[in-house]
Amino acid sequence: MKKTVFIFIILLHTNLFSQIIYNDTSFKKKIFNLKIVKKDAVSDESFGKGKFIFGEATKSGLKSVGDYRNLAVALSHLGEDKKLIKYSIDKAFSLNSEMMFSFYEHLKKTDSIQYKKELKSFPSIKDKLLKLEEYTQTKVSKGSTFNSYCKKNNLNINLVKLLRLIEENDQKYRTQDYMKNLAKQKELDSSHLSIIDSLYKKHGTYIGKSLVGDKFSHVMWLVIQHSNIKKMEEYLPIILVAVKNKELNKTPLKMLIDRIYTIKYGYQIFGSQMGIEISDDEIRNKVITKYALDSLK
Repeated sequence: MKKTVFIFIILLHTNLFSQIIYNDTSFKKKIFNLKIVKKDAVSDESFGKGKFIFGEATKSGLKSVGDYRNLAVALSHLGEDKKLIKYSIDKAFSLNSEMMFSFYEHLKKTDSIQYKKELKSFPSIKDKLLKLEEYTQTKVSKGSTFNSYCKKNNLNINLVKLLRLIEENDQKYRTQDYMKNLAKQKELDSSHLSIIDSLYKKHGTYIGKSLVGDKFSHVMWLVIQHSNIKKMEEYLPIILVAVKNKELNKTPLKMLIDRIYTIKYGYQIFGSQMGIEISDDEIRNKVITKYALDSLK
């Protein structure tokens, strides 16, 4: 009888432990006391990425949507508790669900491999995105059309249509059979670059939020990101100014810097390029200082 009771108590204790429910206070306490140690099942590459992203996500004290989303990515790389990962993703959505929807919509268009990887790593995202998509489609059916988007934001409808077409064609052959259709995609990329060059000469500025609204502010960057190293370096200062002037979000700028450093030096700075080594802290700090990235929001 004593043995049975003893076993029951152990099982009960284990069951309660496995059903820990976090709140904001207990979650942050757990995260900020977390010891980053490499687990046997985690590769050196994944551990390096996770440790770096963890530091980026937590350095400001977990205050923004991006902090919680990046924390989830870091915890996944580090092989940490799935409950922590789920809480982090859920928290990001609870802070601003539409921003998260916009982020994953953008990721789906620009990096379909990473998008699929995150859906697999964070199962709860899929349901949330489906619900948000239904909500967005409902809003569109009630009158939030492309024309009203342009009218509401006082935009040139022909310019916005052009950017929308470029965005669609940028992914035309990238999503499937990419190598088979590489020549066709390169032809499109070259055409897009010529259009962006002419638009920049015409307007004398980055084609960002003021001209095409938030929804298409990333398209000019997307074309540059898929161009050649000469064009990337040519437009980097222009994109930096666009971010400073809040015409473009900061994430595309970091991705462009990563692409440039990957091509030129074989390593990246911020971890946006899959399978590429991340630079050491000394180089990273020099790059952050060079482009005054700490001052950008």
